Amino acid sequence: MAISAIGWLGEGVLYSNDRTLIARHSPPGKVSLGMGVVITGLALGLTIATISAPYMIDLGVDVLGKDDAWRMPFLILGSVTLLFGLVMMPYLRRLGGLLRMGGATLRLGTTSVLFCAAIMAVYLVADGAGMPTWGVAVTETALALVLVGVIFSRRAGDAGAIVRNRDAMLLSVAAIAILWNLWFFSFWSVSIVADAAHSSFTEAALVATFNAGAGIIGFPAGGRLSDWARTRGWGRRPLLVWFTLLQGVLVLLFGFYLQAAGKPSLVVMSVLLFTASLFFNALQPMAHALVAELVEEHQRGAAFGMWNLVGEIGAVISPALGGALFDAYGTWVGAVYIDGALMIAGAVLYVFVREGRAVALAPG
Repeated sequence: MAISAIGWLGEGVLYSNDRTLIARHSPPGKVSLGMGVVITGLALGLTIATISAPYMIDLGVDVLGKDDAWRMPFLILGSVTLLFGLVMMPYLRRLGGLLRMGGATLRLGTTSVLFCAAIMAVYLVADGAGMPTWGVAVTETALALVLVGVIFSRRAGDAGAIVRNRDAMLLSVAAIAILWNLWFFSFWSVSIVADAAHSSFTEAALVATFNAGAGIIGFPAGGRLSDWARTRGWGRRPLLVWFTLLQGVLVLLFGFYLQAAGKPSLVVMSVLLFTASLFFNALQPMAHALVAELVEEHQRGAAFGMWNLVGEIGAVISPALGGALFDAYGTWVGAVYIDGALMIAGAVLYVFVREGRAVALAPG
C-alpha cells in the first residue's frame, strides 16, 4: 500500500508538467491538437494493457509461480516505464536544458513523504475499523484535499491565483466527471461486459477495448476540431459543452440497455462503448487547451496541477463505489447511471465558464 501511494504521488507530478510543455511548444493555433496527439498514448496504453494482462499473468505463472504471477504485469510495465524515461532524457535536455535535482525536488519529496504517511495512517485506521472500500477512498480523498488546501492557503503566487480564478476552478471541478468516467470504465469495463453478457474474459476484454481504442481516433480528432472552432472565433467552450453532454447521454443509454436487455448483445455494447468513448476522448484535449488559455503562461503548471488534483476525486472514488454498488445490488446499472449523470453535470458547469471572445487565428 505504501509503495502504491508513493508511486501515485510521483505520477501526479507528470501531468502538470506534461500539459504545460505541450501548451508551450505546440505550433500557434494547434494547442488542442498537440494535447490530443500526446494523450493518444493513454488510449494505446489502456488498449495494450487490457488485452495483454492475461498473457502477462500467464507468463508470471511460468516464471514466478502461481502465487506470485500477479507481480509480472507490474514488473513488465514498470520496466517499460523506466526504459522510456531513460530514452526521453536526452530529448528533454534539448527541450529545456539540464535536468537539475534542486530545491523543487526536495520540496516535492518532503511533501510526498508527509502525504504518504497521512494517507497510510488513514487507510490503516479506516481498514481496521471495518470501513467499506468506497468509504476508505472517500476518507483518503477528503484528507488529501484538506492537506492540499492547507498548503495552498499558506502560499501566495500561482497556486493562490488559480484558486481565485473562477473559470479555472470550474474546469477543475468539472474534471471530477472526466476522471470518474475514465477510471470507472478503465477499471470495470471488462467486468461490466462479462457480467452483463455472461461472456468469457477474452470476449469481454475485446469488447472493452472499444472503450479505450476509441481514444486513438477521438483524442487527435477532438483536438483538431477544437482548434478549428477557435480559429474561426467560435471558441472551444461550445464544442466542449456539447461533446460532454452527448457523452453523458450515451452513457445513460448504455446503462438503460444493460437494464432493459435480458442478455445484452456484445455487438450493441461494443457500438455504444465505442461511440460514448469517441466523444469522451475528443472532449479531453478541448478541456486541456481551455485550461491553458484561461491562465497566464507562468501559471499553467499550477492550473493543470489543480485540474488533476480536483479531478482525482473522481478517479479515487469511482472504482471503489462502482464495485460496492455491484456487490450490493448485483448489477452495474446504478454505477453506470451515476457516471452518465456526472458527465451531464460537468457539461452544465462548462456552460458557466467565461471563455471570452476567441481571437481568430490563422488556420493551420
